[in-house]
Amino acid sequence: IELTGSIWGYDGRYYADLPSAEKFFDMMSAAQVMGMGHPRFGSISIRLNDINEVIRALVTCHSSQTVASNDSVADAGDVTLPKPGDYPAEDFLHGKTRLPDFKKRDREFNSYRTRIQDGMREGPNFAGHYSIVQFGCGTECTLVVIGDNKTGRPFWFMRGGDDNLALQLRYRLESRLLAAQWASSELDKCFVELFDFENDEWKLLKKLEIGTRQDCYTDISATIRW
Repeated sequence: IELTGSIWGYDGRYYADLPSAEKFFDMMSAAQVMGMGHPRFGSISIRLNDINEVIRALVTCHSSQTVASNDSVADAGDVTLPKPGDYPAEDFLHGKTRLPDFKKRDREFNSYRTRIQDGMREGPNFAGHYSIVQFGCGTECTLVVIGDNKTGRPFWFMRGGDDNLALQLRYRLESRLLAAQWASSELDKCFVELFDFENDEWKLLKKLEIGTRQDCYTDISATIRW
């Protein structure tokens, strides 16, 4: 029996032989994240030889994910979270986007110029006149560049890389508020942080521990319900 799902990602196609329910559940958790847009894998092909194994795996997967999701939401639900409307953007782009100067001022970003240019050309998506551009750097690893569409200056977001795995962001054009969900492999924990971005400076408003690293495979919208 073969179960397949086509999922867009940066790493091309990924194939795995999964002889047990436990491994099947692990991949299903990853596939759920991929289906919500997390950029890690391409197409996932799952092969199980025993129909009984498939049934047991599906039951295990459904039960475990339901419990994990409810626990994560309950933890965050005990805390009053900031809302985008409480941190409105005041300065918006009027006119054309200005791109970075990769040859001089912004040459440290030259290796990523195609991704940054493509992202900024789509226009601002955060805090009025900024473009958030996120791209892969390995398994569960992403980097985030924020480009100022008015000045063309790019800069790194403080979360990403190997220290903040499975990084997911939530933000809006009309707000300075940004939520980041990421996993710590060292602590085996999942965190959500909320930042206010004002005058090109980040202020940490709240930090929540929402579970184990596995809980970071749940889409951030399950925790941050804007």
